[in-house]
This record gives sequence, structure tokens and C-alpha cells, in this order.
Amino acid sequence: MTASTMQGFAATHRTPITVSVMAHAILLGALSTSVVFMPDQPMQLLAIEAVIVDEGAARRAAAAEQQRAEERRQQAEAEQRRQEQLAAERRAEERRQEQLAAERRAEQQRQQQREAEAAEERRQAERRAAEERQRQEAEAAARREQERRVAEERARQQAAQRAQERREAELAAMLAEEEAIAAARNSSAMARYVTLIAQKVERKWVQPASAVPGIECEVSVQQLPNGEVISTRVTQCNGDELVRRSVENAVLAASPLPLPEDRVLFDRNLRFTFRPQLGN
Repeated sequence: MTASTMQGFAATHRTPITVSVMAHAILLGALSTSVVFMPDQPMQLLAIEAVIVDEGAARRAAAAEQQRAEERRQQAEAEQRRQEQLAAERRAEERRQEQLAAERRAEQQRQQQREAEAAEERRQAERRAAEERQRQEAEAAARREQERRVAEERARQQAAQRAQERREAELAAMLAEEEAIAAARNSSAMARYVTLIAQKVERKWVQPASAVPGIECEVSVQQLPNGEVISTRVTQCNGDELVRRSVENAVLAASPLPLPEDRVLFDRNLRFTFRPQLGN
């Protein structure tokens, strides 16, 4: 038996050992007291009995200690098994927690994957919506451009039509005016108008020495609406240069020329034939 075992044994069985020691001390005291009065053989018997009694108590104490040691061993083994069971349970719990953590991570990854897919789907939907808006806007712009071109073409055609109608109206008015002028100029009023001009010019005419009977000169006159002469020129004449110059001077001296009764007869670029009567 080791020293630690002996110490544990002594600590556990301190009271029985103390009682046994005291009993042995009392027994030895009694034996020592009775040695004087007893013969040698009875003393020997008492010593043998004491030894036998002491060895039996020791065996019983050892057996009890052995039983207690066995109980402690069993308790220690049970405690060890309990600790091992607890450790196994802790390891199982740790594995379960690790499994739960792995499952949570996997679920988080799946959730992130789902969110990423949802975000990508939203981006695709937004892209398709943006493309659709752009297509619709492009179509609307194309329609507006087509409508603008059609409107411009319609406006251009209408403007051309109005211009054509205006030109036709102006041409008709011009033709009507020319017809009216032609009719007026072929009338007696035109003859009177030209006669008045020729008479006034003849009154202002200074007959040159080279003039001969039968003078006939075509005269072109530019005049203002009030009859004021701007310029004049003899285009054709059967007289000499002096006659030509004298006729032009006479037209200038007759300014302002007489105005017609009908304003339709007025012509800014007037042409008439000058046939003066020569004096003696």
C-alpha cells in the first residue's frame, strides 16, 4: 500500500483506529497490571487472544477499506464516465452548433444568391423597360418628324397653291387692266389725252430754221403721276438734229403734262407722235 493510500486510509478511518488504539492501550494496561497476580500461562493466553482479536479487526478494517476503495473507484469511474458523457454531449452540441452555423451560412448564401438573382432580374426588367421607353420615344419622335414633314409639305403645297392663285389673280388683274388700258387707249378719251399733250408741247415748241413741213417725231417721255416730266427722248424723227433737240426741249418746257380724264390711261412711260404745224 502506498503512502498516499495510507494517508487516505488513516484520514477516512481515523475514529475506528483511534478507538482500536485506545482499546489496545487499555488491554495492555490491564495485562501489565495483572501480570503480578497471574501465572505465566494465563498471561500468554491473554496475549494470544489480544493478537488474534487485533488481527481480525485489522482484516475487517482492511476489507472495509478495500470495499470503500472499490466504491471510490467505481464512483471515480462513474464520474469519469459522466465527464466523458458530458464531453461527448458537449462535442455533439458543438457539432450540432457547427452544423447549425453551416446551415445558417448556407442559408445566407442561398439568400444572397436569391437577392442577387432578384436584383439581376430587376436590372434586366429596368433595362428592358428603358429600352422599351427608348423605342417608344424613338417611334414617337419618328411619328412627330413624319407629321412635321407632312405638315410642312402640306403647308408648302398650300403656300404654292396660294402663290399660284395669287399669280393667277394678279395675271388676271393685269390682263384685265391691260385689256382695260388697251380698250381705253383705243377709245376717244385716249385720243383726247394724247391730243392735249401734243398741243401743249407744240405751244412750247420753238421752231428751228431747219424745220420743214411734214415733221413727224416719235417721242418717249418718263413722267411722275402728277404729269411732271423726268426725262424725254426723240426715238424716231424725219427732221434733223436741231428739230430733234427742239422737240425734246418743248416736252421739258410743257412739264407738267396734262393728265387724262380716266386714270387708267395714265402711263409713266408715255409714247406719242409729235406732228407740229409749221408757221410762216
